[in-house]
Amino acid sequence: MVNYIKARPLNIRLFATLCNELGSEHECSLFHTEIRWLSRGNVLSRLFELRDEVRLFLMEQGSQLADHLTDPDWLTRLAYLACIFEKLNGVNMSLQGENTNIMSLNDKINAFKRKLERWTERVEMGRIDMFSELDEFMEENELNTVKKSITTHLQALLEHFHKYFPEETAPEQYDWIRSPFTVTRANHLTSDLEDALVELSCDRTLKTVFNSKTLAEFWISVEREYPQLSKAAMDVLMPFYTTYLCEKTFSALTYIKNKYRSRLNVEDDLRVAVSKIKPRMDLLCSKRCAHTSH
Repeated sequence: MVNYIKARPLNIRLFATLCNELGSEHECSLFHTEIRWLSRGNVLSRLFELRDEVRLFLMEQGSQLADHLTDPDWLTRLAYLACIFEKLNGVNMSLQGENTNIMSLNDKINAFKRKLERWTERVEMGRIDMFSELDEFMEENELNTVKKSITTHLQALLEHFHKYFPEETAPEQYDWIRSPFTVTRANHLTSDLEDALVELSCDRTLKTVFNSKTLAEFWISVEREYPQLSKAAMDVLMPFYTTYLCEKTFSALTYIKNKYRSRLNVEDDLRVAVSKIKPRMDLLCSKRCAHTSH
């Protein structure tokens, strides 16, 4: 349906005119592209929101695709897909960003897997209030037909999450990194590292600044006093567990290398674009002498 509308500029203009005349909130459908990893859920949500407008447009064009938008079962499945992809997009967004580490990401993945288990149980009980659009649509149309399909899909989705994100054998092995002042025993560490952890946990001065810094900043700050313990913590915190930084840098590169740029070398510009360090303009300007009057 989306391809039928977006494939021709004339269809795009006619559909926008129709949406405008009907007072719709949106005036266009969205394309799904693999490079835009949130677009799949957004396409489904937009199609469900504009289902009446799309149906009228397809009927005017004589397309057989309009029959789907008069099928309650098909619309119910579309509503469910829009809701579940919205949930998946939310998880995707929560995993992005800077200062991420394996502990925080693992917690979010485990939380979503538990949500899937709870959603499956609630659907089996006949409750789908966690999917607001689907719940509202089924209540308006007095439908109760696809709950078995939803349960099957949620169970399959949970199996995929277990496959790609298996449970850790000892998830508490990193607790000493995020709570060094409450977790003073880590049997998997060497005796020297565990002794250093005990010393650090008794340092009340460091305890006062722990909550005001990120985990990486804190463990870097104690590198001089506890070098081995700091290195062991940074070996866990430093690896990139998502592709966020790579994608951010690639986005900056595509913005810099536009048709108006005449230079091929972008290393220096790219470093400035992705760095959080602000240039000290006063210092830079002070090293350049302006033309003075004689």
